[in-house]
Amino acid sequence: MKMFLAIFFSSLALILIYGQDESPCEDSLFVELKNKPTPTLSYREYEYFITFTKRCAEYQESLALQMDTTIVAEDIKEHKSNSLDIEEFKLLIKFIGTIVLLYSWLSPL
Repeated sequence: MKMFLAIFFSSLALILIYGQDESPCEDSLFVELKNKPTPTLSYREYEYFITFTKRCAEYQESLALQMDTTIVAEDIKEHKSNSLDIEEFKLLIKFIGTIVLLYSWLSPL
């Protein structure tokens, strides 16, 4: 009995550790149940289908949130680089203005 419990909990731990990255939307039974007409599902199949429909929606929502966060971070980086470009351009304009001013002062000499 102890051996059975050790194997059971070890298997459960492995499933929990390695099964976390999988999308619930790609679960083989869920995909199979999605393709069956709803009235033909048994009570257990229907409960499984509803549970995984909710998990799939949550998973897709979390992916969308991650994508939005990534896009915002990229926009911030792009904005910072654009603002640096603007600052460099302002410095270039001031530099050219200073050279023109110096030239206009020194040209009569």
